[in-house]
Amino acid sequence: MALLSVASMLQTSNLPGESGIVMASDIARYDTESTAEITQGAGAVAMLVESSPKLIDLDLSTVGYHSQDVDDFFRPLGSKTARVKGRYSMDCYLESLEGAFLDHCRRAGLSPQQALTDSELVMLHTPFRNMPESAMQHLLERHLGFTNGHTESYLRDRGFYQGVDPLSYIGNTYAGSLYLALAFLLYHRFRELGERIVGKRVLLASYGSGNTMIIQAGRVMPQAPEVLSTWDLDQTLAAHRPASIEDYDLWTEGPYEAAEHERLNLGRQVPADCFYLASIREDGYRDYRHAAELHDWLPQGEASSDLHRSRPVHS
Repeated sequence: MALLSVASMLQTSNLPGESGIVMASDIARYDTESTAEITQGAGAVAMLVESSPKLIDLDLSTVGYHSQDVDDFFRPLGSKTARVKGRYSMDCYLESLEGAFLDHCRRAGLSPQQALTDSELVMLHTPFRNMPESAMQHLLERHLGFTNGHTESYLRDRGFYQGVDPLSYIGNTYAGSLYLALAFLLYHRFRELGERIVGKRVLLASYGSGNTMIIQAGRVMPQAPEVLSTWDLDQTLAAHRPASIEDYDLWTEGPYEAAEHERLNLGRQVPADCFYLASIREDGYRDYRHAAELHDWLPQGEASSDLHRSRPVHS
């Protein structure tokens, strides 16, 4: 919704060259030993939105919507972990996808069959690796009569697996998951197609439990190769930090009070080019710093824990 809000504001602006930035950042955290624990993840995506985009041009007039009041997913007041009703939540996703897709078709003046066959790059919200694939199986079976074999071929031809497979390593990032998967899709398709990626029709499904689904259509712009040629998402994916089960247990037991946070982080080093949580004041205010500042204000050996750092920012 933030992306559509910024895009709509730019449409009504009379200032040439005006642009906006949309950021999606979140941590998916669940109770330990719950079925949802393996889907945990964290990440952030930042998107530059312009009236004359260089990567993808979205058609705001055909955006499809579906929303309903359901309790499939929520975080109770005062809780550090979310609650999710597994099978019910998946059914809500499927119902919302169908509703938003049909609304998009009505607004675009297309039959569901035409909308699906015309789309050349397809990506969905990815709370875990198999959810969007299962959702596309339902959509393609209902509207095109596809079997599993036809569905796999359809999705492979549209770069779908190249987008969702990397998220098996990243985990769930909630609203950012669609755009992370889309980035990997575009990155790999450009490596295969080169300039032929220009003009490809894109179909995207963004989702938030509780719930709202949005379907967006667009096209890859002529300047996209210039942008995509600067990306190295293989390196981004490889820049992970191995962690022990002890590190993981420390993370799941947090957040900690200020004194305990200081004790746990004493003597730990912060990797270069990273932001980190330097301290927590008595009133609860969190002070974040960059590794480059360490030598300016911290005594030797008192760098904060890389357990609390953020990942490097790649432009």
